[in-house]
Amino acid sequence: MSGLTATGFVRKTLQELRADLNASFMTVFGDVDTSDDSVLGQISGVLARPLSDLWELMELIYYSQAPASADGVQLDNVASLLGVVRLGETATRVNVVMYTEDIGGMPIAIPALTQVSMPSTHSAFQLQANTDINSTTAIDSLLYVSDATTSATYQIQINSNYYDCTANPGDTTNNVANTLYQALSADTVVTPYDWSNGHIRVLATDNNVPYSIAVTSGSGGQLDIVELGSLGEFECTSDGTVAAPANTITIIDTPVGSLDRVNNLDAGELGRELETDAELRIRRAASVQTGAGTIDAIRAEILNNVDNVSTCQVWENTSDSTSGTTGIPPHSIYVVATGGDSSDIATAIWQTKSAGIRTWGTTSVIVTDSEGNPQTVNFSRPTQKWAWVNVKYQIEAEEAYPGESTVRTAVKAAIKTYGDEFTIGENMIRDRYYKPIYSAGVAGISTISTLEIACMADGTSVPTGGDWKTTNINLNVDEIAVHELDHILVSEV
Repeated sequence: MSGLTATGFVRKTLQELRADLNASFMTVFGDVDTSDDSVLGQISGVLARPLSDLWELMELIYYSQAPASADGVQLDNVASLLGVVRLGETATRVNVVMYTEDIGGMPIAIPALTQVSMPSTHSAFQLQANTDINSTTAIDSLLYVSDATTSATYQIQINSNYYDCTANPGDTTNNVANTLYQALSADTVVTPYDWSNGHIRVLATDNNVPYSIAVTSGSGGQLDIVELGSLGEFECTSDGTVAAPANTITIIDTPVGSLDRVNNLDAGELGRELETDAELRIRRAASVQTGAGTIDAIRAEILNNVDNVSTCQVWENTSDSTSGTTGIPPHSIYVVATGGDSSDIATAIWQTKSAGIRTWGTTSVIVTDSEGNPQTVNFSRPTQKWAWVNVKYQIEAEEAYPGESTVRTAVKAAIKTYGDEFTIGENMIRDRYYKPIYSAGVAGISTISTLEIACMADGTSVPTGGDWKTTNINLNVDEIAVHELDHILVSEV
């Protein structure tokens, strides 16, 4: 049986179509020669080819209706029936502190599209909106006690809190700075983290929550703000998974008056490549979970209804004690999501979770419940870990070898593509890296003599001896392994 059957679609083969045509010729013309070399046999061969193409097209149309077999735009169409849209490319976003020493000239206006970059990879980032460097939106401040006079008063105002110091006889500028440093240690909004030679550096306790600062001094004492930094939201000029580890964006590409230096105190939130067919199938399947209160339903709600969320994992602890594996408190859920607006994610969690169940995580958002009351919802962003792969291979003498440079480029790209599909909490399984190596599409690779992997806490550390593993590397449930081309080493031995 061919065509649409109870068990699916069965395509007629080219040979079957030729046999059908030959049988038709014999029905019309009688016992005629339909062998391959005969005129009718050749006509049969000519007509059978386009008929075979039509049958193949019908088969493709049939399978394009199923999520497991559809691909490309056909998979997009199938997913759209559930309101699931393929995620496009996005750029890495990162908060960068912009510093000025022109305190008297504040606010310092920094125009949108101001560009900064990383010296290590030259990846460039642009400021997304006009932003001021101002003492009312400080993230990092450097204060300087330049004159310590007996009985002089020194005062620092952080938001609405005041911290005072009066110089005693014999006090040096360092003594005054230390006293102010100790006083600021009681503040919850800022954290003083350095004092020396009369200087005090004051950093926001949360690198994304600015504070207001003002200083005064009297009776001959002198206390000034000598450097101040405010946050700007920057976006990478290239889409995709461009990593931006903390303290790596330090180059000013677009000179702006009174903008003296820049630095990102936290790692950026990774962008993503265009969602692959495999990723879309998985997300579509996760999004059809229904119900409320279950971890599947919470995950589906976030994936379905929060724009630009690329990955999401949800864990729960139903026991009466803190989980020794994940650290989740008792009777709590733990949501970790990449991308999307934090307020939208928190709202989705609140609307889906069971009543009386706590939320856990490092990001806290206030949402308003149906009664108009504020509710705190916690979740986390994944902690980035930096994957390294070291591949050494031998050549197959009987195959055409394109050269080490060609092999290196192809294998690194294949491993990067494989690594870009890692999800939150996914372990680095060492032997799975063989597949992208041998699937890179280059000839000449015989034996992989070395395959080592490493996972580092930041993007600037280079693995040494004991960091390299020939075994699997397990990640925590809220960590994600980031793969970069510069961290993939490929060489011929």
